[in-house]
Amino acid sequence: CFDLLQGELSRRRRGALLPADLYVALARIYADLELWDRAGATLQIAITIGAPAVRWEAQLTNAEFRCFQGDYVQAQHILQSLSPDALPPRLQLMYHYTSGRVFVRAGALDAAIGALEHAHATALASEEATRDPVLLATIYDLLGWAYAVKGSWAEGAEHLRRADAFWEISGNTARRALTLNNLGMFAINAGRYHDAESAFTTGLA
Repeated sequence: CFDLLQGELSRRRRGALLPADLYVALARIYADLELWDRAGATLQIAITIGAPAVRWEAQLTNAEFRCFQGDYVQAQHILQSLSPDALPPRLQLMYHYTSGRVFVRAGALDAAIGALEHAHATALASEEATRDPVLLATIYDLLGWAYAVKGSWAEGAEHLRRADAFWEISGNTARRALTLNNLGMFAINAGRYHDAESAFTTGLA
């Protein structure tokens, strides 16, 4: 992503606009650096000059960034301004996934589970999404957390184990260890001490 942007910038004179979709990519780089003001301003450019699909993606990305900053009210306001049925399939998945993240962080567990189950079903219907282990692992992680916090141990554990499997495939050992730690803690709360020991042991391996 960074190489793409660097190449595009090198080909354009100072003051010229980039293609709108590259502003969304640039905003994600700013967000990774926690330069939230720059990220937000960059998304506004994409929202202003982009075609509908780019504008929708920029708005969804803005909601995601607001969620990361703890501004759940504004994130939900942005999501409520969009009609998910009007979005193309890829952005429908992004909409439900982002909604789920916002609801999880806001503590609205029932709403989070509903949105994430919808994201899960949408992802499984997409050939592109089913080839993305990080996306699937994250959805299962969030679903597992929401179910477990709500007190539904069986559903929560099932989703967390699926998240563990996809994190292992992705090679992200840090996220896998976090998932296994959560699985172990929820198992203790449910009195499943053998399951807890197994999760902690695997996570430390």
